[in-house]
Amino acid sequence: MNSYETILAIVVMIIIGYICRRFDFLKAEDTQTLNKIVVNIAIPALIFLAMYQADLSHMKTFGTITLICITMGLISGIVAYLFTYIQGYSTKTRWGVVAASTLFNSGFLGYPVTLGVFGTAGLVRAVFYDVGSTILFTSFGVFFLVMYGGRYQDILKRSVLFPP
Repeated sequence: MNSYETILAIVVMIIIGYICRRFDFLKAEDTQTLNKIVVNIAIPALIFLAMYQADLSHMKTFGTITLICITMGLISGIVAYLFTYIQGYSTKTRWGVVAASTLFNSGFLGYPVTLGVFGTAGLVRAVFYDVGSTILFTSFGVFFLVMYGGRYQDILKRSVLFPP
């Protein structure tokens, strides 16, 4: 499958999902079940198969990919912080914008697109990129717990047990 076919297949699946929801074939409460299937079964299986088939001889470069994600996230977060500070946003709004600017959601649709366009080698690189996103997510979780209260165990448990 080439790049266009991959993206077209994903767009068609999205359209089918929309039509199913529009005509009440799928209900709003079904989204949690479908999300659990994708996050807990489909994405981990996709990652496992990619890693199993991958040529890991370039393992040293994968750490660089993770660092690129963290660096880009930090740069985005700093720019967002400066912008919201200059604009005079409230602290909660500022940190909400910073979190949204820093954290990347590259797995849910990104993995299938990457697999279709770049193959298994590209998916392996995307997984290592997403490791940086997980590190940023965990760091923000701990940071927000310190700022706004909460339990460290909750964020650490969710981060460690997140299947992908």
